[in-house]
Amino acid sequence: MDMTKAPGVDAMIENRTFSEIAIGDSASVTHTLTKQDIELFAIVSGDVNPTHLDPTFADTDPTKWSPTGCGAAH
Repeated sequence: MDMTKAPGVDAMIENRTFSEIAIGDSASVTHTLTKQDIELFAIVSGDVNPTHLDPTFADTDPTKWSPTGCGAAH
């Protein structure tokens, strides 16, 4: 099996072909959302709503709060 490591990624990624996948196999990927993720998504999507980008604005309404400290992420 091909083991590759992407730049900036600590974990190894194991690639499998369709024929190598068996019933019961599983895989998962996790990522902690960061302020930079939200800012980059806002740039590429054009969604620059202050709810996402301005923590002061987001703090004015508890429904807009996010643990990232950068407003709502969805």
